[in-house]
Amino acid sequence: MMPLTMGKPGERLIVRELTNGRKARSKLISLGLCQGDIIEVLNNDGQGRLVIGRNSTRLAMGRGLAQK
Repeated sequence: MMPLTMGKPGERLIVRELTNGRKARSKLISLGLCQGDIIEVLNNDGQGRLVIGRNSTRLAMGRGLAQK
């Protein structure tokens, strides 16, 4: 397993686990991410926000949240 921050643009990933605390998990769930979702990394330049796509939705999140 690896955090979302290690994904490269264009790479498809499967969400296996939401870890690191109740608050971070509830934030990810409120964004619409669930275990088993297939997501695509759209933008990850190594700094700033990480942008992912799921179905026809794009989500942007900070690096700290994506690391969890």
